[in-house]
Amino acid sequence: MSRRQRPAEVASPSLSAWHLLGFGVIALGLAVSSYATIDPDIYWHRILGQLWLDQRSFDLTPDPIAYTAAFRSWFPTAWLPEVGYALLVDAFGYAGILGLRFVLATTFYLLLLRYLAAHCPAWLAALMLVVVGLPAALVLQDRPQTLSLVLCAALLPSLGRWYLHDATPRTRNAVLLTWVWANLHGLWVLVPCFLLLAALSDLITRNPRWKRLATGAFLCLLVAALTPVGPRLLASPFLISASAGQLREWQPTALRSPVAWGLALTLLILLIGFARSPRVTVRQQLAAGVIVVFGFLAYRNAVVASVLLLPLSADLLSRQLHSVRTTLTVPRAVILAVAGLALLWTAQVYAGQPAVPEHAPARIAEALRAYPSVRVLAPYNDSGYLREFGGDGVRLAIDGRADRYGDERIRDHLALMDARGRWRRPFAALDPDVVVVDRRSPLRELLLQDGWAVAVRDRDLVLLTMS
Repeated sequence: MSRRQRPAEVASPSLSAWHLLGFGVIALGLAVSSYATIDPDIYWHRILGQLWLDQRSFDLTPDPIAYTAAFRSWFPTAWLPEVGYALLVDAFGYAGILGLRFVLATTFYLLLLRYLAAHCPAWLAALMLVVVGLPAALVLQDRPQTLSLVLCAALLPSLGRWYLHDATPRTRNAVLLTWVWANLHGLWVLVPCFLLLAALSDLITRNPRWKRLATGAFLCLLVAALTPVGPRLLASPFLISASAGQLREWQPTALRSPVAWGLALTLLILLIGFARSPRVTVRQQLAAGVIVVFGFLAYRNAVVASVLLLPLSADLLSRQLHSVRTTLTVPRAVILAVAGLALLWTAQVYAGQPAVPEHAPARIAEALRAYPSVRVLAPYNDSGYLREFGGDGVRLAIDGRADRYGDERIRDHLALMDARGRWRRPFAALDPDVVVVDRRSPLRELLLQDGWAVAVRDRDLVLLTMS
């Protein structure tokens, strides 16, 4: 079926049965995203957002979360979402954060569907929703990166015009998008990077347009320095990449993880398409190579890369399977009814999820509220929760701001919590008032021998105080 015929198909009272599969995939993806692990960073994001609202500045003297010094000057890279989180929690509690996840996940899938429905046959749209959409459900979490995923999905038409028709965006549009994105999340760098990628492609093919694109990339960097955070925001990609080596999401992407399966299938489609298609351009090969490498650099990049490559991978797959035809149709009213019911079902699934994890150490947090001021040594992923629900008097040895502490300190903290190596010296330097530790950790037994006592038992964690 030719592309000129598809608008007529959409306008008809019947649609392909493949549309039902597409909506089914979206419903499944939304349901999976409702069960996604609540990101433990959401708590310190919320705390900082309230701080930005209260003091109208990014000053962190003294730090409201940690009692230890930063290894370098720390600044927010997602201040606007943090303010949004604070406003939502203030109005609706953490159920507001869960509701935001549902809205963003729904928007993400509808943007994917909108692009695919406009540019692909129904069967291919459903297939690509499986390839890209289902792995994405695992990373649609309560974190600023989800906003970046939505923006990537919104950029699919623009990316498709560049991949397939060599049409680049207007500089002013790219500059404005960069400024908005830079206030939301660190993936704003994708805009100037894409402009530089397009400029490199034009330079290779001797297209003089490369000068305009390179200038646009420079202007994007310039306006990113004009956000409320200021010019230091330009250093954030280097600061973060140098500070997250101990975190799994920043480890190189391994294909055994379901998060990477969409990128793996995308790469397979690209390789077959490039090998069998006579119309592959330097632009497409360069873009595919760079984005695939970006996707395999870290787990958190895998879904982003598969979304960015969606216009190209869908087009290549369509060329290879151009002879596929589908004739089974379903009345439009039935499809719309199914879509509405699927949306209601997923909203109900979301409504049934706890806004705060049921396994969270609530008893320990309640015990910490009795302290007017207390220095707490706790596991990395539990620290944010303890600070949020333990009260303003809680000060942590470490929390989830990896770029504040640096890779070496995070590594040392993980070793300390397992009592590995020479742990006594860093423990003494931290001088905590209380310790929250896994009950199976050797550190628990060693501290009990040193005179500490178990004050509270809470699932897998215990609160130790000096007896």
